[in-house]
Amino acid sequence: MGILSELDSLLEKIPLWKRLKSVPAEVEQLKQRIAELEAHIKTHPGDKCPKCGELSYRLDRTELDPMFADLGVQRDVYQCAKCGYETFKQRSLS
Repeated sequence: MGILSELDSLLEKIPLWKRLKSVPAEVEQLKQRIAELEAHIKTHPGDKCPKCGELSYRLDRTELDPMFADLGVQRDVYQCAKCGYETFKQRSLS
């Protein structure tokens, strides 16, 4: 057993070995953090709001554009459920 204890004491003097011993705990912490972030994303399925930054900005409705409906243009209206910020994007039906 003397050889193993000597080897262990030599390895403890190597900085990389000390770092490698801490890796499994860090991996577990990162796995936990990823799981928490994924759970948060699942409960907030919207995009990031350009105004408040919350993940509650999503497509609210699609409607005909009041000015260009005759030309086949629709509006996709996006709204933030947190701050009420609203904007739209025009798109052609064709």
